[in-house]
Amino acid sequence: MSPHRSAVHRGHEHSDVPVRPVALAALVLAMGIAAALGLMWLLLSILGGAQAPAAAPEHPLARALPQFPQPRLQTDAAGDLARHRAWEDSVLQGYGWVDRERGIVRIPLERALAEVGQRGIAAAEQQLRSGGE
Repeated sequence: MSPHRSAVHRGHEHSDVPVRPVALAALVLAMGIAAALGLMWLLLSILGGAQAPAAAPEHPLARALPQFPQPRLQTDAAGDLARHRAWEDSVLQGYGWVDRERGIVRIPLERALAEVGQRGIAAAEQQLRSGGE
């Protein structure tokens, strides 16, 4: 063995943490918390009774205000969504006027895509710029 290893003492620590000061500190802390809670309870019981809300008489103008109707809530969300999607489908798949005075119509989406595919996007843009003729 080397001389350095023989100088190292092996074993455990012979002194432990002193229990009495740790227990005393925990006891003081617990007593402080209990005292604070007791004082807060006392303070709330004293001040809470003094601040009890008295029943205020109703103001005379409060009776004169009109009663508003109940809010109209959405009662059939699934049905509303189905009707909205049906309307969207009819717009996307049907014919209709967009602006009758300017001669702008709406055509089904599939036909519009086919037209753009046949003529090209440049021709479609030119047709739109020229007024749809």
